[in-house]
Amino acid sequence: MDIERTMEFILEQQAKVEATLGRFEANFARSSRRMDRMEQGLVETQRVLKQTNRVVAKLASTGVSLRSDIRRHEKALAKHEEMTAKHDLAFAKHEEMMARHDLAMTEMDDKLNGLIDVVDKFIRRNGESRR
Repeated sequence: MDIERTMEFILEQQAKVEATLGRFEANFARSSRRMDRMEQGLVETQRVLKQTNRVVAKLASTGVSLRSDIRRHEKALAKHEEMTAKHDLAFAKHEEMMARHDLAMTEMDDKLNGLIDVVDKFIRRNGESRR
């Protein structure tokens, strides 16, 4: 009876681990999609930046004041750096979460291996005493 409960417990724990892993995989997929959108935004930002540089060169060659254009460009760059910093923070949190998950999986593997050893020894001991 004890072995049946132990096996049931192990199966329940395995199901929980698989559910947790599924959530981690879904979170990773969402993060990946967000990163793809950010990369698309970066391409668009690069395109806009190239266009802005052409305009600035044209204005400079005609002697027009660039002060307001430079301020606008600096704000866009600061916003881009802010977005990059936020992305880096989110990515670091995700990596930390994955590291904790890996540690938890390692601990669970160790505990499960220990339990298997105990059950194996118990079964062997009971098998020898019946002979």
